[in-house]
Parts: sequence; structure tokens; C-alpha cells
Amino acid sequence: MAVTNKKPILVDQPILEGLQRLRDDECRRSTVGAAPSIQELARHLLRQGISRHETNKK
Repeated sequence: MAVTNKKPILVDQPILEGLQRLRDDECRRSTVGAAPSIQELARHLLRQGISRHETNKK
């Protein structure tokens, strides 16, 4: 079994509130009222930011 080095990322209240607003927007857009979790949204946004950062470095 592979060992992973995962650590939590702490966020402040304004970031958490922004993620909650994004989640609420996604829930309203969904035809069945489903929305991704706060963790899924945060991971997605971090991946986007890292990808853009890498693109801008080139």
C-alpha cells in the first residue's frame, strides 16, 4: 500500500464563506439540487490555480 503525505489546509472564514456561496450556486443550478462538497470545490479551485500558475510561468 502506498504511503501518502496528506495534510489539511486551514482556511479563514471569508474563504469558507466564498466556498459555501459557490456550493449554493451549484445547488441552484442543478436540476436535482445536488452540489459538490466544500472539499471538492476547494480541490478544484486549487488545481485550477496551480494549472494557471504553471501556464503563466512558461
